[in-house]
Amino acid sequence: MYRSIADIESRNCWPMTQEVDSVSSSKRSTLKIGSWNVCGLQSVLRTDSKGVKHKQRIDNNVLDNWLHDEEIDIACLQETRCKPEVSWKPPATRCQPPFANLFLHHQVHQSEHKSTTTAQPTTTKPRAYTTYAHYCTDKPGYSGTMIATRIPVIKRQRGFPVGYLENEKDQEGRVIALEFAQFHLVNVYAPSTGHKPAERSLHRSRVWEPALRKYIARLQETNKPVILVGDLNVIPDTQLDVSADMTWMSGAKDEVRKNHQLLLSQCKLVDSYRHLFPTERRYSWAIPSKSESRTTKDSKKNCNTSTSGSRLDFCLVSENLKPQIASATIHDDRFGSDHFPVSVSVSFFNNAAADVSEIIN
Repeated sequence: MYRSIADIESRNCWPMTQEVDSVSSSKRSTLKIGSWNVCGLQSVLRTDSKGVKHKQRIDNNVLDNWLHDEEIDIACLQETRCKPEVSWKPPATRCQPPFANLFLHHQVHQSEHKSTTTAQPTTTKPRAYTTYAHYCTDKPGYSGTMIATRIPVIKRQRGFPVGYLENEKDQEGRVIALEFAQFHLVNVYAPSTGHKPAERSLHRSRVWEPALRKYIARLQETNKPVILVGDLNVIPDTQLDVSADMTWMSGAKDEVRKNHQLLLSQCKLVDSYRHLFPTERRYSWAIPSKSESRTTKDSKKNCNTSTSGSRLDFCLVSENLKPQIASATIHDDRFGSDHFPVSVSVSFFNNAAADVSEIIN
C-alpha cells in the first residue's frame, strides 16, 4: 500500500513563486525552506518584530512572525542554546502547505491497460508544524539545532551516524536531518574556530568537515536530492561575502574556505543565493557598535549594504535541483539575533510516493 499524489491542488491562498522553466505550474509546487541562527531560542521567542526583548515569551514574537509572513514551510534553527525541556511549537498557519495532499491515503487499481488513483477527500484544516530537535548533551544550553516542518517526515537523524566522527560521540547537537518524500534536508550549525585553541580548528578541518562530506555523499547515493541549510561559519568569497573590516574572521581562513569548496564539489551542491545573485554583496551576520544591541533594528540598519558584515548562512541544494531554484533570500528586515534568516524556494514535481509504514508524523 502506498500514499501517492495525483493532480495536487495549487495553494489558492498563497501566491505561487514564478516557475523556473516551462513546466506547467499545475504539475509543480514550490516549497520554501528557511534557516536562522537564532542565538538562543528562548531569547528570540521573547523578541518582537522591532527587536525589542521582553521578560517572557510573547505570542507575537519575531520568529513566529517570520514563519507566518514569509510562508515558511520548513524552518531550520541553529544555536538554539536550550535544554530538552524547552519546547517550541509554532502556531498553525491558516493555509495549507504546498504538499498538503502528498501523504493522503490512496487506493491504486491497476489493470492491463491503465492505472487509476482514488484519493480520500481532503481536509481544509491547516497543517500544524511538527518540531524535531537535537540538543547538546556535552554542555546543556550550548549549540543545538531544530527543525519545524509542516510537511510529513519519513525518517529523521539526529547527529552524524555512529562512526562518522572517528568513534567520537556526536554530543554538540550540530546536525539534524529529515527525509521527505522528494528530498533529504540537513540542518547544520558548523563549529566556529574563532578564538578557539588550535586543536579545535584541527578537529573541524580533519574530523568534522570530512564527516559532513561523507554524510552528504551517502544521502546523495539514495537518488534523492539533498538540501543543506544552516550557519556554516565560512566566508566562501573574501571579495563578495565579507566586508573589508571583517576579513579577520575565522570563516575567511584558507583552510575553512577550502573545506567548503570540497563540500560543494565532492557532494555536488550549489549555493542557491550565489547561483541567483552571482555578484550581489549582502550579509547575514554583523557586529554592531559597542553602544548598540546586537539584535535591534538600529544596530543592523547597514547590514544589507557593503559597509559591514559577512555571509555565514547558506541554503545549498543538489546540482540536479539547480534548475528548480525559484528564489533565494537574505531576510535582513528580521531583528532578533546577530544573524538574519535566509531562505530558498524550490519547485518540485508532484510525483512522489512514500511507504505508509515509514511516515513518522
